[in-house]
Parts: sequence; structure tokens; C-alpha cells
Amino acid sequence: MLERAGASGELEASAREGRAKIVIREGRVIAIDAPSASAPRLGHLLVGSGVDAAAVERAAATRGSGVRVGDAVVRAGLAGQGAISHALRVQLRARVRSIAAWDGVELRFERCAPRARAHEEPSRAGELLLGAMRDALAGATVPSVRDRIGAGSLVLTPLGEALVGGAPLWPDEQALAAVLRRPSTLDALERACRGSDRAFRLLLALRVLEGAAPPPPGRDTLSLLARKSREIRRATSAEALLDLPRGARPDEARAAWRKLAATLHPDRFAHGAPEPLIRVSNEVACAINGAARALRAAR
Repeated sequence: MLERAGASGELEASAREGRAKIVIREGRVIAIDAPSASAPRLGHLLVGSGVDAAAVERAAATRGSGVRVGDAVVRAGLAGQGAISHALRVQLRARVRSIAAWDGVELRFERCAPRARAHEEPSRAGELLLGAMRDALAGATVPSVRDRIGAGSLVLTPLGEALVGGAPLWPDEQALAAVLRRPSTLDALERACRGSDRAFRLLLALRVLEGAAPPPPGRDTLSLLARKSREIRRATSAEALLDLPRGARPDEARAAWRKLAATLHPDRFAHGAPEPLIRVSNEVACAINGAARALRAAR
């Protein structure tokens, strides 16, 4: 929202873990003041990229008043401006990742003209946030993401549109985002990105940030939910509950369960739905899962 409005000011984040100040100029994050332990120092990042540690220390110690460390390193010929910009973006992402892990963060935005910072690397908020989440989810794979997200369809929310629209994406991520603009199953998304771990990390990041959510249920879905609720009260057989004929094969049972689970997953009813509807969706999901387990055990 601040990015779209082109706002300038300071966004203060406070929680039990500490306080941080996110400095924004014309909708772009230019700096983050956060506890020192929340991100590596610029010099350490440069050393980690292959720059000589002693040389960086000398450049920092001998720089003139008002000269930035990054500028001093560039003038000394130790690194290019591109390396400085990359290190600053890594530092910003690390601080965002740290703040996102705080419990019960409260935010307060104050419009003002931000003063010049010692280090500035203007970053789009969406790009910065997704970059931080990518770092946090670096080890995730397609199977682990599927386990965390569960069954059901997902679609981009308005926040998700803003996030992917404000960040550079790899081709596999672009393919996933394009399909995600309409309600899509995880199978369809995996096919779209050709099983890319990187694209599924983007999907998980969007899910965590509520940039991707189950599509709202339509009339057919609500009718199906009501029918399944009635069948549960009538103690319908496991096969009938999964809309299967008697003696259905295991692969048919598995396919029927996956279809129903995707359509009636409780997450589809979790966003602003009345409490009774949420309760019924959970009861139906439990019954469908139990029916599938019963059929597997019987075979």
C-alpha cells in the first residue's frame, strides 16, 4: 500500500523482541534500523563475497567524515558498486526476515521527509519482502512445500498481485504466478513450473504472506458441503461418502479423496466465513479423511 501510494516516512515495528524502524522514500525502502544482531554488517558481507577483510577495515577506518563505508571500499578499488548494492540488499532482506519472525509485531507509520542515510539501497517493498522469504525458505523442496500447504486450490490475492508485480521473477516463477492468477491445484502449479523447487518456494512465501489463498467457495461447493454433512449424519458408508461405487479400486478411492479434499478443504472456508460454516467444513474434512483411511485399511 505504501509502495503504491509513493509515501515517504518511517514505519516503526515493535514487539517483545525489540524495535525496528523501516525508512521509506517515495514508496521504496531505503534503510532499516534494527537490532545489530538481526543482520550481518556490511563489511562482513563484503568479506564473505571475497573482499580482503584487512583492506575493508583499513578503508573504513581511514574514510573521511560523512563518507560511507561502501563508497570508501569502492574508491579503494576493493569492490564495485554492484557488489556494494548486492551486499546492502542482502542486509536489508536479513533484517526484514528477522522482524518477520517477531511475535505480535505492532506497526505504526509516520509520514515525514526521511533524512539521508549512511547507506541507502532503494528497494521495492514487494521485492524486499519476497527476497527475505526466499532466504528463509532456501531449503524447501516441492514435496516439503506440498506437505506444508496441504490439499486444495490456491489463487493470488490482491496482496499477492502487488508482491509478484513488484519483484523480479525467474521464468519458472513467472509461469507459476501466471497460472496462480486463477484458482489452481498444486498439481497444476507443479506442472506449470515443471517441478521447480524455486517456484514452489515462491508459492510457499506467498501462502505465508497471504499473497495466495484458497478461492472463495461458490454455490456448487456450498451445496456439496451441505450434502456431505447430511451423509455424515446418516452414517453413510465410506465408499458413498467419497462418491464411489461399491468395490472401487484403491486408485479410484485415492483420486476421489483428493478431489473432495481439494474442493472442501477447510482453508477454503477460513477467510471471513461464519463460524458454523467453518465448523461444518472441518467435520466434513475429518470424515472424508477417515473414509479414505478406512478404505485403504480394508484393502
